[in-house]
Amino acid sequence: SPDVCSYNSVINAYAHGKVSGASGHAHRLMKRMEEKGIEANSITWNTLLRCLLKEVKESRDKKVSEEKVEDAESIIANMEDLGFANTISYNTAISILSKSKLPDSAERSEVWLNQMIGQFAKTG
Repeated sequence: SPDVCSYNSVINAYAHGKVSGASGHAHRLMKRMEEKGIEANSITWNTLLRCLLKEVKESRDKKVSEEKVEDAESIIANMEDLGFANTISYNTAISILSKSKLPDSAERSEVWLNQMIGQFAKTG
């Protein structure tokens, strides 16, 4: 029966495919995983962030970019709570910010860099 790797593969297909709304599809699949008792892992969460990165790269709308950045920030906070946040997570969040073209993206990226430094200072 399908396991976390099966779902991760499909979410990854959305992250790299031509379908619009990749993060919505990823969220839907993650909800289905939860309903089936399949726990998301760091790969699942990081691939969801890749979906957001794809959408920010494709978007020309500042409001959409801001929504995706806020979603990424929420996901990272959740990942930290779950103990899943890692270098890939923070680097993807920083990429989302840098591609967002938001006026404060550099400052917000530096906040994430400092967050990453602090996180790994705690865990080693």
